[in-house]
Parts: sequence; C-alpha cells; structure tokens
Amino acid sequence: MEEVWNHEDSMTSPPIPRMGGLSDRERRALVREMTKNPMLTLKELQRFSGKRGEPCRTTTISAALHQSGLW
Repeated sequence: MEEVWNHEDSMTSPPIPRMGGLSDRERRALVREMTKNPMLTLKELQRFSGKRGEPCRTTTISAALHQSGLW
C-alpha cells in the first residue's frame, strides 16, 4: 500500500499564501503621483503607499512603474 505524504509528518510547515501585491486603485494612485512629480524616489513612493493604507515593497512599486511604462 502506498503511503500518502502529509505536511504534518515532515519538519517543515505548510506553505504560506502570499498577498496579491498592489490593488488596481493603489497602482493608479502611484502612477498618478509619479506623473505629477517624476523626481520621486522609490522610498518616497513607498511612504506615500503606506500613508494610503496599502504598504508595499519598493520592488513591487518598481514593477508597477515598469508595467505602466513610466520607468
């Protein structure tokens, strides 16, 4: 009989689900801020995002700007 693998049998924990990243609204807000002031740094955009209630990493912001064609 074949034994079925169960994560409880191993020493590792089950995988942790990840957040989806930026919402569409937050992405548009970051793009809007960047078009108003193109000299903003990623850290400043990260602070702006945190003040709006959706903190995220600088790499996430960078990817959003690349996707929108701003950076």
